[in-house]
Order: sequence, then C-alpha cells, then structure tokens
Amino acid sequence: MLPENFWLKLVSLVAIFTLATARVNNPEKSSSVPLNEMTQEGKIAVMMQMYRKIDSNENAVIDTDELKVWIDLVHNRTSEHAVKFRFNFLDRDGNGQVSWWEFRSLTFSVISDDENEGPDPKNYTQEQFRDLEKAFKADRARFQVADLDHDESLTLDEFRAFAMPEMFSHMHYHMVEETLGELDSDSDQHLSVDEYLTAIIQGDDVTRNDVTSREYDFFFNTRDKNGDGKLDKNEVKEWIAPNEFNPHKAEAEFLIREADTNKDGELSLNEVLRELHLFINSGATNFGRETHEEL
Repeated sequence: MLPENFWLKLVSLVAIFTLATARVNNPEKSSSVPLNEMTQEGKIAVMMQMYRKIDSNENAVIDTDELKVWIDLVHNRTSEHAVKFRFNFLDRDGNGQVSWWEFRSLTFSVISDDENEGPDPKNYTQEQFRDLEKAFKADRARFQVADLDHDESLTLDEFRAFAMPEMFSHMHYHMVEETLGELDSDSDQHLSVDEYLTAIIQGDDVTRNDVTSREYDFFFNTRDKNGDGKLDKNEVKEWIAPNEFNPHKAEAEFLIREADTNKDGELSLNEVLRELHLFINSGATNFGRETHEEL
C-alpha cells in the first residue's frame, strides 16, 4: 500500500518542476503572476517555497508565532508599497513632503490658495458634491492630526499615519471621531445599539437576522463595558482599535486551527497543502496577490 502522502508529494514535485520550467521559458511572466491566478501546480510550488520561509527555525513545522511574523511581514510590505506609491504620486514637487495644497489639488482638483476651500459645487450633482464635501472635511481633519509638526505638509512617516491610522496610537482617538461622525446619527457623542448595528449588518435577510441577534448580544455583553446601554468614546476606541487584540495573531491562530488535522498546534507542509485554498484566501498570501517574485 502506498503511504498516505505519496500522491501529495508527487504532485508537489511536479509543481516544482512546472514552476522551474516556466521561469526558464518566460521568467518575467512567471514571476509576476499573482498566486491566485497560477495553475494548481504553480500554487503548490509557491506555497512550498513560502512554507520554508515561514518555518524560521527550520524544524519542518510552523507554529502560531512563525505564522504571525510572516503575516506581519506580508501586511507591512503590501501596505508600505501602497503608501509609498501614493506618497510619490502626491509629492508633485519632489521635496519629500506632501503639502495640503498638493493633496487637495490631486485628490479633489482644488488649486486655490485658501486651504479650507473644497470642491466647487458647480462641477457636481448635489449628491456628488455632498459626498465629496464630506470626504474633503474628513481628509482635512485627519491630515491635521497626522501633521505632528503643524507645517501643513506630511513627511513620509506622517503620511503613513494618515494612510494607516489604525497602526499609530496617536491617530486612534481621531479614528473614534471619524467613526462617531459616520455613525452617530443623533450627535450625542455615543453609539446606541441601533447605530452600532448599522455598521455591522450586511447581506441578505437571513444573514442579517443571524448577525443582528449575535451582535445585539455582543454589544451589551462585551462592547458596553460600563453597562449604560451605549458606547462612549473609550468603548468605541476599544471596538475599532483594541489594545489587546492583534489581528495578525488572530488570523494565524485561525489558520492553524482550521488546517491542523492532527491537533498538535502546529502545521506540517502536508497540512498546509491540504488546505491550500484556505491559505490563498488569507493574509498569509495577501489574499492570493503574492507573486513568486515577492518571495
């Protein structure tokens, strides 16, 4: 009788050969194809290569800490690419800073010297102008909070805080203000359960009913820590930027829990390859957007 993982190993060897051949025949094309667009053999070969990089202590299994470190790396690299691309686009004069004037002119097509002047209503429908004006005011407020030296320009570090406020503690309470501005319909500086649910509930009627019931209980049992029936600013902050919650660690724990067939708390290569689809649709591969070139 053949061993249980014989065919998995055979497919893996074929995958490695296929990917290697593709790189020889057309190296530029094969290296830039996103993981989720590769053939099954290519996906397996790249996942095997990724697995070896995740397994930092080279003990032939990956644990939660190793997977969390990898997800951190993928997330940070992806975010940094996006931030630098946008920063360089907005930095029109190439001086290493994005001024509010540059940001306004390229984001909202506003070029006047009046720093508070927003989009011209004559150029838009009433609904378009309302949405643009709201976005303009939100970006203006966030820009000012990120601008730590108050010089009306953002350095790359300041722009990172503007673009990814959840990653910077000095931006967290501004995120609270943004959340209240979006959801606090009665402007009482608190979120009622109904206001909270408007941000949570999506999908069809069946899903909405399930989510409503679950989140309603979660609101009162977990979110509303002081039991007054609404969320104050501190409770909203704990919801959107919790102190103790690490999303990358939570994702690593989820992946191991789902793929760990022998329940030893670690993942072998075979376990990862058996759940290939799960990993390709996770932060570990930038949701399938990783390429061989990025590895």
